[in-house]
Amino acid sequence: MEAKMNVLFYLRKAKTTKENLVPIYLRVTIDGKGFEVTTDRFIDPSRWSSKAGKVKGTSEDFKVINNHIDILKRKAFEHQQDILLKGLPLTIETFKSAWWGLGESHYTLLNVFKQHNDDLKELIGKGYAKATWTKYETTKRHLTEFIKWKHNFPDINLKALKYEFVTGFEFFLRSQKDLGINSYGKCIKNLKKVVTECVAKEWLDKDPFMRYQVKHWETKISYLSAHELQLLTQKEFSNERLSVVKDLFLFSCYTSYAHIDAANLTLDNIVDIPERFKNSLTEKWKGKDEKAVFTFHKRFDENGNSGDNIPFLLDDQESDGTRKYFNLIGVFITAILESITAILESRLVVIDEFDARLHTLLTKSILKLFHSSQTKSKAQLLVASHDTALLDRNLLRRDQIYFVEKDKYGATEITSLVEYKPRKESPYDKNYLDGKYGAIPFIDGLESLMVDDR
Repeated sequence: MEAKMNVLFYLRKAKTTKENLVPIYLRVTIDGKGFEVTTDRFIDPSRWSSKAGKVKGTSEDFKVINNHIDILKRKAFEHQQDILLKGLPLTIETFKSAWWGLGESHYTLLNVFKQHNDDLKELIGKGYAKATWTKYETTKRHLTEFIKWKHNFPDINLKALKYEFVTGFEFFLRSQKDLGINSYGKCIKNLKKVVTECVAKEWLDKDPFMRYQVKHWETKISYLSAHELQLLTQKEFSNERLSVVKDLFLFSCYTSYAHIDAANLTLDNIVDIPERFKNSLTEKWKGKDEKAVFTFHKRFDENGNSGDNIPFLLDDQESDGTRKYFNLIGVFITAILESITAILESRLVVIDEFDARLHTLLTKSILKLFHSSQTKSKAQLLVASHDTALLDRNLLRRDQIYFVEKDKYGATEITSLVEYKPRKESPYDKNYLDGKYGAIPFIDGLESLMVDDR
């Protein structure tokens, strides 16, 4: 006996929106078993005709909705006919498979997503962090719940992915999961990446994200001041768990370690100091209050493969430039932070022979640090230098450059570049070397020292 199929359109009042609009649902019943799916259309319940299963009225909007209902009804009976022509039994299961296209292709969304996540898991520690895999797993879980909530089905064929699926997923994340714009935006972005790969592999004919814009709200990040960080350091917690959280946070602040990286540190990450370093330290720092500082470098074998990290004693094994930079950077940071947090109105850092042992790009980056519009610090830096590369109009203003030279009596004279009234486009470094600003050494006859005048 052939199974009987009934098609009904009705209002699902349990899902009424805040605007008092009710979604229209399609229900297909086969031998007493039902299949329900939303039409993605909403209507004022007073305009609905239960008897006709359509919207009452002749306005253009109502005609569009009724036309959509007719299309879905025709689609349902076409699936019924296809099932019977293929010689398959007409059951609610075969109808669901036909509706979602599960019989057309073996590629389903959740299976593809699972394969993507499994591949990603294999790459953890090889260019990807575990946190990335966890985020994609969260997106997959939300997708599974959405498909069940929206379609009452365990999976969906890739061919069934349309623009409406994406917008429906966004609505689900906002209404059912109560996610903020950036949180649900990340889930949508993860889905888009997987779907884009499917389009590239030609598993999908059309990209459902073609007309969709992933939403993102730019958040303003506030930073702890040096004073606030000090208060947190001094804060004592009676709860041991909170103390551990505080220590991890402070460790991340002072080392620039991401919290997840700090949380994943183990005893294996602690590098023991070789015996030769211990002996050196015992002699060098005996009876002193100073602390030894180590830098760590990758060890490579003869084939160029990286191995473990080996420690270098800063004062003995690093270059003069590295040691100078290490000694100065703390002064710079302290001056800038204290000027920002108003511990002091401003700090003045004075350095002679600024360019000695430091690369030009490094000295320029330090000057930029004191100029930074992001820090907005009142700290000032006064340096003496022979590096003409610092005479850069894109780096310093004319009133920030001074030339120093001795007069015939040996007294020091200081002259501002402004007094020479150079044009803004003038090459300060070239003009200086050409002697236009003075303050250059006069060298003559060095070659004669090398010539025998006999």
